[in-house]
Amino acid sequence: MTAIAKFGGAGGNHGTGGYTGTNVVAMTGPTNPQTVSAWEQAGRCDPFDAPGAPECSPQLGGGVTNSQLGLLQTPAVAGFVPDWIVPPIAPAPGESLYWWPLNSDPVLYQGSDPDYGASGRWTVITLTKNINYNPAFEQSPSASWPPMAAPPIPSGSITRIYGVTRGSFDGIGGISYLGQGPYPGGSINFVGNFSAWSGVAYSSLAPSSYFDPQSFPWTAYNPVMSIPDSVYWSGTSTFTTSNIGFLLYVVKLQVCNFSIAPANILANNCTGASQNSNNFNTTITPAGNYCLADQVKSTCSETSTGNIDFVVGSPKCVYNLGNPSATVTYFAGPALPNGNAGTISMTFNLLFKVNGKTVSQTDNATVECPK
Repeated sequence: MTAIAKFGGAGGNHGTGGYTGTNVVAMTGPTNPQTVSAWEQAGRCDPFDAPGAPECSPQLGGGVTNSQLGLLQTPAVAGFVPDWIVPPIAPAPGESLYWWPLNSDPVLYQGSDPDYGASGRWTVITLTKNINYNPAFEQSPSASWPPMAAPPIPSGSITRIYGVTRGSFDGIGGISYLGQGPYPGGSINFVGNFSAWSGVAYSSLAPSSYFDPQSFPWTAYNPVMSIPDSVYWSGTSTFTTSNIGFLLYVVKLQVCNFSIAPANILANNCTGASQNSNNFNTTITPAGNYCLADQVKSTCSETSTGNIDFVVGSPKCVYNLGNPSATVTYFAGPALPNGNAGTISMTFNLLFKVNGKTVSQTDNATVECPK
């Protein structure tokens, strides 16, 4: 395990505010693939070139471990599933789990009452409400995070998404809320409990009638944490969190491909006086519902050599839930010295929904004339 410690603060007697240097400290500890970061925030300090400046006072939270520098905050690590997460449902054969934690500081709002409070950083947040009268006209404390970027995995590999909140709520009559935007927020939320709770809360976000796991609105989903009021409100409430994020179920994407047949087609006539019609078929691998061609964005085209002229409107392609096909209509003839009218090159460009990738294949079919 490696600890990366960043030093700095508001600037002190010398230098500018913010992080002013880095130091890497070797540590011993768990061997899991995790990076432990330390952050130090202080007012008016400079640990490097101002001996007379006040010493920086670290403010630390979350899981911690020791090193030469004191206590270090252990942040959530993308991908690595923490041991405190128990999957709500077991992954299906071929599925694995991926952890996508909130990774930014929220904007804190103290609320409109002096007895309200909001404090913390990252996902270690505490909201409090202490009232003994009707709160209908008071604005609740809250923490608001900006939308996240999409996780660095293929969107087509995501089969299920859970919102995960680790924390507690001890209110009587209030609501512990964490969801998309201010309460009542979006269509599906992380937490919306009307009673006290403690531990890890899981909320199924996708698949649902609102969200598709493969097109989840990552850049629009802004989590907001608050303690809204209820008609039964009374007393004091505290809503705390230590970890917030998305638990993704993912599958290893298979390679979608296909072939085209036939290699030879027989024209009804090669006189050039009447139309011919033949079909081209595809076979997608792997078979089944995993590799489905997009019915709108997939395309097909045709070219020819020899004495073949296509009819206007040819080819007619069908992209159904099975294997796409095409019908070509053409005039053929007269026959070439080898007895054939020429060749038809049939090309399919299939966009597979599972990973958004287009695969192109071409079949060069010989057009045989009747003997």
